[in-house]
This record gives sequence, C-alpha cells and structure tokens, in this order.
Amino acid sequence: MLYQNVPLDFEKQVLVFIHIPKTAGTSLSGALVQSLGSKNCVACESVKYQKVFSSALHRTHWNAKNYIRNSIKILGGSHPLLPSSAKDIDTNHTLLLHGSFPINYEPNNARESIYIAMVRDPVERFISQYYYDIDVMLALPEKSRKPRHYRAYDIDSYVDYVYERRRWTDTNLQCRFIGGDESFEAARAAIDHKVFLVAPVDRSANFAELLGPVLSLDAMELPRINVGRTRQNKPPPSPETLAKIADMVPNDRRLFEYVCQQFDHVYGRAKTSKRPH
Repeated sequence: MLYQNVPLDFEKQVLVFIHIPKTAGTSLSGALVQSLGSKNCVACESVKYQKVFSSALHRTHWNAKNYIRNSIKILGGSHPLLPSSAKDIDTNHTLLLHGSFPINYEPNNARESIYIAMVRDPVERFISQYYYDIDVMLALPEKSRKPRHYRAYDIDSYVDYVYERRRWTDTNLQCRFIGGDESFEAARAAIDHKVFLVAPVDRSANFAELLGPVLSLDAMELPRINVGRTRQNKPPPSPETLAKIADMVPNDRRLFEYVCQQFDHVYGRAKTSKRPH
C-alpha cells in the first residue's frame, strides 16, 4: 500500500474509491460524499461482474452485447462509466470518483488516481450478496430480472446452481476489482504498487482514522452495516455449501488474508509515527 499521512493535493490528485459490492462501500461512499460535498463527487456506473452464466456461449453473447453498448457510449463522446446525468461534468476538477469498477477503469482524468477500497471475507461477501439481491427483488418485484433460482430463497440451492456453472462465471470478484482479473498475483501487485489504502471491513473504523488526515478531516465516521431483512430470518448455509463457496473463491481468500496482513502493518506504522519521541 502507498499510504502516507499527507493531505491530498486535489490540483494534482483525485480520490478514486473502488466499491466492491457488499464490502460496506455504500457506507464509505456516503461518508466521503458528505465530507467532500456532493457537487465535488461523481458516482460512476457499475461494471457487471456478478452475472451467473449458464454456458460459455451465454457468456460470450453477453460480453458481445456489453462491448457494443460501451462502444456506442464512447462514439457518442462519453466514458462508459459516466452516467448520463454527469456527462457534462469536468472530471479533472472532481475530488472523488466512486463506484463498482476495477482499478484503471475510472473516467479519464489528468490527475493521479489515489485508489482506496475495502475487502471482506469472500465467503461472507458471497452470502451477503445473495441475500441483498433477494431483498432488492422483494422490494421491487416489478423491476426484478433475477432468474428463477433466486426465487427459491434457498442459499444452498443457489450455491449448487452457481457451483455447477463456475467455469463460465466470475467468482473471485474482489481480485477482479483490485487487480483487473481473477488472479491473486495481479491483485497483490496492485495492492503493493497502485492502491493507496485498503482495509478489511471489520477494520473500517481504523480505515477511517487513517483516511481522515489525508482528506484534511478531523474525523470521519462510517455508519454501522446492517444485516439484510431476509437473511435475519434464514438458517445459516450448510457446511457443504460453505465449502463450495470457499472452493469458488480461492484467490479472493488469499487476497483477503494479504490485505489483513498489510493493513495491520500500515496501521501499526502510522500509529507508531504519531507517538511522541
């Protein structure tokens, strides 16, 4: 990590928050927008990494449609991740770019990108994502496009469904957002050489503590993460289901362990430097 306890120079730098889904990113982006001012922040469109494909052909077809859609936006003079409401915004004067997109995918900017992110135990993140999607589907049934296997509301059955299709489905999502692909090595290289600060979600208070001085804030508090409504009423996944999830996210597991180790080192070094001599 490239963390330094020095205020950002927004004339030369822009803060870029990589919001990996279900890693307390909504809480963090909300706190950042409140601190920096909504007019100075741009929420970007999401890169869709979480679709479950039934076959290699299905994945190829979907990728082709996505490529065409993005190409049309580029030909129209807009970055694929910029929402239509922000197309006239000069991102060279924005303080914060945030959204669910990988490192180096952010809208064009003449300044240095200062990347921050949070990660989560990948098995827990997978389960949380499933129940979040269920909650959204129940809240907005008329807009839901979730396929039939979601409507069973059974985490064990859902994991079986995904596990059978894992060859064509993006599973190590946290590595993809941090490193650009599913490999742990790419994510570790990004952590070491590109990322300013990344922390596990259970260290969010310490994360905010380190980030505050960099943004010239006296303090920055993150709201508490709430458990989804549906999940509160459901039994936990079976041991077999947990094993299958773990088997699908081996690189994310390595990434999570690495981030925990590196953040401990960065936080310990920062606290030591503050002690009076």
